[in-house]
Amino acid sequence: MLRRSAWTSAVIDGVAARTTAYLAGRGTLPRGTDAIPYQWIVAARGRDLQACGAKETAPAECLNALGDAGWDALMGAADSSLRSGELAAALVGSGLAALRIREVADPAAVRPVWRRAPLCALLLTAPLLPYLSGGPTYDTSELYPQEEELLDEVGQFLINSKGCLRRVWGGRRPKPPRDGQAAGCRPWLSRWQRAVRRQGRLRGA
Repeated sequence: MLRRSAWTSAVIDGVAARTTAYLAGRGTLPRGTDAIPYQWIVAARGRDLQACGAKETAPAECLNALGDAGWDALMGAADSSLRSGELAAALVGSGLAALRIREVADPAAVRPVWRRAPLCALLLTAPLLPYLSGGPTYDTSELYPQEEELLDEVGQFLINSKGCLRRVWGGRRPKPPRDGQAAGCRPWLSRWQRAVRRQGRLRGA
């Protein structure tokens, strides 16, 4: 439910109030970066909210808004307090699971997303993943310090989250390519995206 999120528990006006009014059928869906965490919650917990009398079209409208927001939506997921399993279904429904990120514009901002919404962080970090291959084509010495720190965050997540990765990966931990070729990283990311979609379909079934 919307009120169960720690992110919204102390907020009684502004975007929270407008979102609550929208769910009750008054007003339009709030937009902007401040509204994105609420959109995630409504998209992920739509059935529960509808059972409580929320606007029937709210989950679908939130999914569309998240898809339109792109990068900002993935970043905002970290403030939704949703579990990875809840985020997976919304990632699929919004189309964000297939989003192609061309560059990591703000590596420092992406780092904390790995701790709170790792499925979204994976997509945000995608352009830098070839540097994990260890091959000569992608020399880590050409990375900026903040990009190196982001990849360190990825490595720490992989070390600390074996159980979570197995659940998302369908029982097996995904392994990055070892051939040192950037081309090998792209199918690895694609397999991750397919795993996210599979998890999302299971949640939405």
